Amino acid sequence: MVQTANFGLPRLGVARALEAAAEAYRNGEIDAAALRQAGAELRARHWRLQKDAGIDIVPSNDFSFCDRVLAMSIMAGLVGFDASAKTERPWFDTAERYIVPEFHADQEFRLASRKAIDEFSEAAALGIPTRPVLIGPVTYLSLGRVIDGAFDPIALLDRLLPVYVQVLAQLDDAGADWVQIDEPVLSGALTAAQRTAFRRAYGLLSTIGIKILVATYFGGLGANLDVVAELPIDGLHVDLVSAPREIDDVLSLWPVDRVLSLGVVDGRNAGRADLEGALAAIDIAANARGRDRLQIAPSCPLIYAPADFDLEAACDPEFAPWLAYAKQKLAEVVALKDAATRSTCPVARAYC
Repeated sequence: MVQTANFGLPRLGVARALEAAAEAYRNGEIDAAALRQAGAELRARHWRLQKDAGIDIVPSNDFSFCDRVLAMSIMAGLVGFDASAKTERPWFDTAERYIVPEFHADQEFRLASRKAIDEFSEAAALGIPTRPVLIGPVTYLSLGRVIDGAFDPIALLDRLLPVYVQVLAQLDDAGADWVQIDEPVLSGALTAAQRTAFRRAYGLLSTIGIKILVATYFGGLGANLDVVAELPIDGLHVDLVSAPREIDDVLSLWPVDRVLSLGVVDGRNAGRADLEGALAAIDIAANARGRDRLQIAPSCPLIYAPADFDLEAACDPEFAPWLAYAKQKLAEVVALKDAATRSTCPVARAYC
């Protein structure tokens, strides 16, 4: 059966609620406990919103008070520094920015945060099973910079992997069936060291027991498809908005007994999806490999879209039919599933 999935919602929430809470904390109007409570309430709202929208696979650990890379740095034990004084860079070719990890030649890593496990358990306590999300080890190291000597951060992989092993093992113990590991670095040219690192990393992580879906976005896999196809992972997400013509190559190389997630709703802007074009891609995949291990999703996390178009009272009615914010993009994903599983139901009618 075709499933729907999502990778994350705008972290600030409707009306930038998290930003308002953070500002109140900085001004001394609320304490740290109240700020944490605001984060918990936002997470719960987002989990319920996705479940109520009909999303089968809801993410956890997509929330952060800071940027996702800094959250990973905290988890891996790179703590004790003033993040505001560190270098910022754009997250790939988006407007989102992240604090650049800084690595020493003698860098050590340790599991210093249970955030991924705690938020999975938090959602489970609300009756909502989730698929935890982590930044992948190769992408994380590739985004960092060295601050002494001259070496490739990828050389630190064997020191970092035990942190991932512990997190995956603890998620497995907590009841998670799957984990999503984001590796957007796969959308660019890989060095020989990175290609080797992917094989080494997932050769180890695949032995933990929890199922792994590797998510790529912001571009096609291109020459990296052969690397991914060889990895002992259970699922793959591809961005068919950025690389729509890559579907044939993916279908020819990705094993039919593994999950394939199709990113067919544009997660990077506020425009409505080409639902007919998206359904055509889904039909190609379904005809080639069946529907049992097929997932429909946005192309990337929905953190780049505004939260909810229903709240845009001042929007020009002329533009309204062309716009879809994060909440509406969830409806597009669900409509595509309905159309893909009911051949007599036109996708346009499923969305209306």
